[in-house]
Amino acid sequence: MTDKILLVDDNESILFNTKVMLEMNGYEVIIAEDGKKALKALEKMLDPPAIIISDIMMPEMGGYTFYKEVSKHKEWCLIPFIFLTAKSSEDDIRFGKKLGVDDYITKPFEEEDLIAVIHGKISKNKLKLKYKEKYENKLKTMQKYIKEETSEAFNELYIFMVEWDEVMGPKLTRCYPDCDKSLIDLAQIGCQLFDVSSALYGREYFISPEGTLINLRNIKRDAFIYFNVVKDKRVRGGNRLYMLVAIT
Repeated sequence: MTDKILLVDDNESILFNTKVMLEMNGYEVIIAEDGKKALKALEKMLDPPAIIISDIMMPEMGGYTFYKEVSKHKEWCLIPFIFLTAKSSEDDIRFGKKLGVDDYITKPFEEEDLIAVIHGKISKNKLKLKYKEKYENKLKTMQKYIKEETSEAFNELYIFMVEWDEVMGPKLTRCYPDCDKSLIDLAQIGCQLFDVSSALYGREYFISPEGTLINLRNIKRDAFIYFNVVKDKRVRGGNRLYMLVAIT
C-alpha cells in the first residue's frame, strides 16, 4: 500500500514542486493551502496519512495552531508531523520542539534529505503502531487483575513509576495518589505492564526515550506509557530502566 502524505503550504510553487517530487518517490500526496483546509482534508480521509508535512507561516491557520489542533484529535495525534519552513532561528526550532513536533526541516532543502527524514519517520511510526497493537492484545491477558467493580476508581488520574531492580525485577517506586490509599493494585498493574513491555519490545528498546498510548478496554480508560533509562553506576550496564504510566 502506498504511504499517504498530507502536505500543507500556502506557496503554490513550493506546494506543486514538493508534491511532484514526493509522488516521484512513490508517495500519495494530499495538499492543502493552510491549516484550516488541512483539517478539513483530514476529516474527509477514510484513513489518516502516514505523515503530515506543514509550513508554519500560512493564512487562516498557521502551522503551530494546525499542529495543536491535530494533537487534540485521538485519531490524528500519533501521526508523525514535520515542519517544513523558512523559519530557521533557534527560537523557532525550540518552540516547535516544545510543542512536540517530530522534526523541523528548513527551506531550501535537498530532496534526498527530505525523503530520508520522511522514510525514517514513517517506518518508525509503523513499528510503534505494530507494537501498540501487540501491546493492547497482550494486555487482555493481564486485565483480569483489574476487576470490573474497581473501574470507578479510575475516575481520577493515576500516575506511577516502575523501575527495574536487579534483584526483585520490576518494582513500583512512586505513585499518585498515594499507593496505600489506592482502591486498585497499582503495583501489580505496573509490574504487569513492565513485563509486557519488555517481552514485546526487548530491553534494548528502552535505551532511547519512547512513549505509547494504549487502551485498557475493560475499564474504559487510556494509559500513556513512557519508557526511558537513567544513568546509575550502581546497576549493571550503568543504566537503570524505568517506566512512567499515566492512567486517565
